[in-house]
Amino acid sequence: MRRLQDPAFPGLPVALDPDGLGALLSETLPECREGLGIERASILNVQYHPQQRCSVLYALKLRRREGGRSRVQWLTAELLPAGDSPPPPDRRLAARYRESGERPLRSPVFHLPAAHLVCYAFPYDPALPSLVDACDPRLLREKLGRAWRARGARPRDIDVAPLGYTPGARAALALEVLSESRESGLPELRRLVGKLDAQRRAATVFARGWAVWREARRRVHLAPPVGYLPGPNLSLQERLDGARLSDLAGSGELIGHVRQLARGVAALHDMALPMPSRRASLQCVRAVHRWSGVLAELRPRERHKVLALRDRLIGELESRARITGPLHGDLHPSNVLVCNGRVSLIDLDNMVLGDRLLDVGRFLSALRTSSLRVDGTLDGLAEAREAFLEQYLRQTGEDERRARLFEAAALLTSAATGFRLQRAGWEETADRLTDECERILGLAGAGSSGGAAVASPGRVRGSADDAGRVDRVAWAVDGQYVGALLEPSVRRAYDVELDECRVQLRGETHRHHRLRYVLTGWRGGERWKATLEGFLWRDRSGRRESERLAALRESLDAEGGAPLLPRSVAFLPELRLQVLENHTGRPLLEILGAGDTRRLEEAIDLVGRALASLHATPIELDKERGSAVELDGLRAAAGSGLAEDARARAIAEAVLENAERVVADDGGRRGPVLRGLSPRKLRMVGRRVAVLDVTDATMGHPFLDAAGLVAELVTAHPDAGDADRVAERFRAAYLTDEPDQHERIQAFEAAALLGGSWRARAAGNRHLSDRLLDAAAVRVGVTSLEACR
Repeated sequence: MRRLQDPAFPGLPVALDPDGLGALLSETLPECREGLGIERASILNVQYHPQQRCSVLYALKLRRREGGRSRVQWLTAELLPAGDSPPPPDRRLAARYRESGERPLRSPVFHLPAAHLVCYAFPYDPALPSLVDACDPRLLREKLGRAWRARGARPRDIDVAPLGYTPGARAALALEVLSESRESGLPELRRLVGKLDAQRRAATVFARGWAVWREARRRVHLAPPVGYLPGPNLSLQERLDGARLSDLAGSGELIGHVRQLARGVAALHDMALPMPSRRASLQCVRAVHRWSGVLAELRPRERHKVLALRDRLIGELESRARITGPLHGDLHPSNVLVCNGRVSLIDLDNMVLGDRLLDVGRFLSALRTSSLRVDGTLDGLAEAREAFLEQYLRQTGEDERRARLFEAAALLTSAATGFRLQRAGWEETADRLTDECERILGLAGAGSSGGAAVASPGRVRGSADDAGRVDRVAWAVDGQYVGALLEPSVRRAYDVELDECRVQLRGETHRHHRLRYVLTGWRGGERWKATLEGFLWRDRSGRRESERLAALRESLDAEGGAPLLPRSVAFLPELRLQVLENHTGRPLLEILGAGDTRRLEEAIDLVGRALASLHATPIELDKERGSAVELDGLRAAAGSGLAEDARARAIAEAVLENAERVVADDGGRRGPVLRGLSPRKLRMVGRRVAVLDVTDATMGHPFLDAAGLVAELVTAHPDAGDADRVAERFRAAYLTDEPDQHERIQAFEAAALLGGSWRARAAGNRHLSDRLLDAAAVRVGVTSLEACR
């Protein structure tokens, strides 16, 4: 057998020789000189990127020479590129390794210069620094005690054992948790699976798992999600019993189980779930590109064939893959359990919106590798493969040729699996799977009609127009789901560990639903609580609005007299949900009705100067609010709403003509403006003005903002004469630095008052409508409604 060589990694031949490595460790480790013996070393996993990176995971069977039970220690060997020195160990992480329990290897990091390797003893992993904490029963007991306080449980004893591990990427742990009721003291034993991922927060993994489990009830059996522990970045789910489907290969029950699985997978794919989407072909293309490169390096005689298959597959996937629904992301027989005749799906951490046939192709390919292990042939499970595909296509109406395309892609990516797991005969297996990939690609219709991609049929049942299918309001009021999605943002903003999220649906407008989130958690050992406002956008994503608000708030922070804007805590793209922290203070509306003239005048002065400071802020936002467009909309609305009243219609014409003249003369004036300013949204925070519930900021004519607030002040004040004095005071404060602009701003005020009059009349409040229309008339030189008779 050819020994794999890579000039970038001179230690590769040693790393792939477990017996030689075991002997080298026996000579090097001080523990071995003190009586610890290495009975056996075996390779569990090889992560190899030619010329870039290579690591090997070993299982070492250790036993003290003086007797006692043997122990298995996982060890990761990271190959050093030629000429490189090992990176310095993480001292804090090494200290946590030693503190977290008794270990057979005292030092978690050691260098083998003769083999060009640096070794890490599990659970030390620089790319998964929280793994040490996740394996510490004492720390888990403390974290679970906080997380389970709300359900009245107190953990007493926890046993932790590793289930699976990919160095630098992810780990799975088996947890047995003995707890007791805080009220009755009755014991409870729970068997859980805890998972860590270097790329994802545990809270996010839990949120997706919760969403799938909630939607899948009575349709697909899944492991119930339990929660998450932010500190060790550990997501938790119940551990299911059962035999893996891969262990039933060759049994008479297999066909019935794969048909049941096909129905369950079809149901999973048909669910409307709030998940981030991935470009339909991207995940599969990346896998094909990566593993074909590895395969070409491992099998140089097959290099031309492998790279030609790669190019054909990538071209077909780019043109024929599409977003069709949620997918498991890692569907193979080992991720399917069978218990009492019921099929259960596990390991759904990779779920995402994409092309659901990626799952189908992955499973069909995996049945071939299972067949190779059972009887040494590719076709030993052919009947099971065809039963699964036939049942799935019947359920979904999907195109078999597209399913074959993803099957071919999975066959090519799995051709290197034997090397990764260091199975005997992996070279022959790789060649056979490559040949099978070429055959299946022909069945997929690849390259037919002169190389053009085979057209897919129209929309099939369950394919994802998914933004329209997902009931985002129902998910936004799910405290378990939203609390988990908010956890990373809340942790960054407040340095807390979130443990509960309660939700209230507060109302809706034509632009969004409004929600309130009451959050509780722990900060520095103390209880913490906060109330945040949520805005669920209806007809747009809300992301750009959130980004504009954050940019404007940052610019205003340097201005002492500028208004305080809400703090943007999070934006959740799965729901198009913007979450803000409002300032607290005395409402301006309360001051308006309190009868304290001095306090009211002081507040109005502060509001006028704060708004002027906002409008003068030197910032460019990527959205424009045009004055002419606003007036066109107002003209259309007023024309229909006041059509039956000749006096009102005459005043409306005078107001709009005057406003349009001013806009024509001064239409180029621009600044950052806020939409929907009103006294209800203003709070007095000491000598500062805070604006609540700002969900959008744009560029526009500043007088539109100021005039809109004047109209709201006049509407809110119960006395017409006092309302005019408040408006005059605001205008004087706002124009402190521009006293010559009074006539111009009054033209905008008249237009805003006209709009308020129309809305009041549409609501049946004729008295308020006439009062606002009269105020508008005064601003354009018409003394009263009577003058228009």
